[in-house]
Amino acid sequence: MAKVGRPNYKFTKEQLALADDMAINWCQDNTIAVRLGVKVDTLTLNLGKRLREKRAQAKQDLRTLQAKQALKTPIMAIFLGKNYLGQADKQDHKFGLDEQTSSLLAMIDGKGKNQLPSEENNGKDTGRAGESLPTEGA
Repeated sequence: MAKVGRPNYKFTKEQLALADDMAINWCQDNTIAVRLGVKVDTLTLNLGKRLREKRAQAKQDLRTLQAKQALKTPIMAIFLGKNYLGQADKQDHKFGLDEQTSSLLAMIDGKGKNQLPSEENNGKDTGRAGESLPTEGA
């Protein structure tokens, strides 16, 4: 049975070299297609597998370079450990609270007064927009 449809596009050696170089540098298919002067569909139909392989090779090369750099630079080793091995810095958050911060946290937890005293209301508890709240004994 005869093949139906349009024949495959024939890329020149220069076009193939340019496409390979651009794929290695992670250019998108539409960018490569514009540089080669073809439609994106033509590019992906004819060179899709080749471009994916070139991008995969570029990723592998980058990982190799990162691993070599990690041997020389502790910062790179830490970065790779965190991103590829799931490692994390141990963070110890021990700190003391002053009296004002403690009372603010207690108020947020619902254990403190309704409002913090301020100079504007002379220490009286106030509601929204400065309205006085009823006192408990009234």
